Amino acid sequence: MSQDFDRFDAAIQLNATQRERVAQAIHGLRRVVGASDGVVLDTVRELVPQGSFTRNTILKPLDDHHTFDVDLLAVGSWSAPNSWGLVTRLGAQTALRMLATELRRHHNYTGKVHQKARCVRVEFANQFHLDVVPAVESGGAMEIPDKATDAWVRTNP
Repeated sequence: MSQDFDRFDAAIQLNATQRERVAQAIHGLRRVVGASDGVVLDTVRELVPQGSFTRNTILKPLDDHHTFDVDLLAVGSWSAPNSWGLVTRLGAQTALRMLATELRRHHNYTGKVHQKARCVRVEFANQFHLDVVPAVESGGAMEIPDKATDAWVRTNP
């Protein structure tokens, strides 16, 4: 029975190579954010993996036509000087748009960056993508953007 479960578990979990590719992608994104001279990426303090990848419950894609995602919170102030020179928090839609724009400027991500409703997706070969979610710490919780309402909404990741 134990061997059957081990085979089943190995069949549905990411293998070591897939996990290493994800780790390399996250490391590369951290380097890009850390070296950025962009208005928005300069406000990001850390990229924090979230969800099933961090809990080791992420499932392998069914086949070569499916992908898996890894969620990252891009925690920072998400603020920029306004037209009067005062630093204010960006609107949610503006934060998403600027994040996508700044990531697209990097040659490693050409053609791989797509803005979604609450994240910016960076696609990689080998069946996975990173969903980067802008996040602001607020009163012990996080606020993330909702593109549809252009509001920052509370979440507890």
